[in-house]
Formats: sequence, C-alpha cells, structure tokens
Amino acid sequence: MKAAQQTVLVVDDEPDLCDIVGFDLKDAGYEVLTANSGHEALDLVKSRSIDAIISDIRMPNGSGIDLLEGVKQRSTDRPVVLLMTGHSDLTLEDAFDKGAEVVLSKPIVPEQLLSALTSALLTLDERLAKRQLRLKTELDIELNLPDSTQPLQSKALNVGRGGAFIAISPTPKAQAGTQVDFRFRWRNAKPQSIEGQGIIRWVRAEATAALPAGIGIEFISLAGPSREKLASLINELKIHAFIPKS
Repeated sequence: MKAAQQTVLVVDDEPDLCDIVGFDLKDAGYEVLTANSGHEALDLVKSRSIDAIISDIRMPNGSGIDLLEGVKQRSTDRPVVLLMTGHSDLTLEDAFDKGAEVVLSKPIVPEQLLSALTSALLTLDERLAKRQLRLKTELDIELNLPDSTQPLQSKALNVGRGGAFIAISPTPKAQAGTQVDFRFRWRNAKPQSIEGQGIIRWVRAEATAALPAGIGIEFISLAGPSREKLASLINELKIHAFIPKS
C-alpha cells in the first residue's frame, strides 16, 4: 500500500478509462487526479504537487508527448511519466529519450501498471542512477548476454536517468526483454568502474545517418559501491532522457 500523499495524475481523452485506472490506483492507496487532455494535465502540474503522471499518447488538445515535454522542461525528476499507448508512431527509443520512465500497451493490466508505477516512484538511490551522464573519456564496456561465451566489447556509452545506450556493431542477436550483465570501465576518470545488471529495451540493428547501431538497456541493479559512485556524479546534471537513444 502506498502513502496517501503520493499523488498520481491519470490523463486520457476517454473519461471511462480515467475512472477505471483511477479506481485501481485509489485501491492501492494513491491520491488520484484526472485530466482529459495534455494541456489540461499540464495546468494541473503547474498548480498541484504531483508525484506521477499516467498518460495516453494520442489525445486532442495536447498529446501525451506534449505533456511529457512540458513536464520535463519544468523538472527532470518529478513527476515521473508513464505513457499508455494503443497505437502510436512514437518508438520506444524516442519515448525513453524524451524522458518517459515506462511505456505500457493498452489494454492496461492493473497488476503491471501498479508494478511499473511502484518502480518509477523509487528514490534516487533505489533507482540506481537518476541523472544522465555522458563522459567523453576513454572507456571499456563489457556486455554479457545469457547465451554468449564471450563478452561483447564497446567504447561508446551514454548513460541516462534509468539506463544506457551502448553503441555496438554488429548488434547482438538479442530481443527486447533479454537480461544482461555489464561493466563500464573508465580510464582517467571517476568512478573508474560501474557494473550491474540490466534489461535490453530496444535494439537498433543498423546505423542511420543520425544514429549509430546499438542497444538501449534499462538498469535493474548496480553493486552498492557502483551505485554510490554513479549517483554522486549524475546528481549534478539535469538531462531529460531516461534511456538515451544515442
């Protein structure tokens, strides 16, 4: 059960869906507000203390993306934003890069929604890494997949508030949802080594004119010392991306 002071804003142009999602959230102990457009929701964000937003993407009078961008311009931390989508041109890469913490597919499964919300609302230390970090220093990256006998190697990394983009070519033959172990080792920088576990959220198999081939991973866990070292660095930066796309 969550403390009543945690407030969640549910945004959808279908009032019935707002009521259904809101009912489950209230039952779990959250205070619930609702809005039927991105613009209406952003007005509430400006006037109320809100911990999380659960928003549809396609809406008239301000889409979920308009709302996400407006929220992240105000603060990269709170409220956290979870997006719901039945059909959208927005890719997972773009959603995470814009700052969404979670992307859920409709129809919404209450248990999955509550689990995702609980995770998104964890504190800085609990979420492992809460600010984006790009260190343009020499580094060695090792990525271990479950069925691989040798770790994959890379030297290009961009870390976000909840995960990382790793440039790898050719990309591993792994699908979204695959769990990996990783170790980032910087030369002439602190922290010198960060290691933990993650989940692959997307794979870009081929480079484009603007983006390199690689994978986006979400952090599951970091070793205690690694978490402390990384948090001490990323606390100083204010970047929107949850998992950068490049």
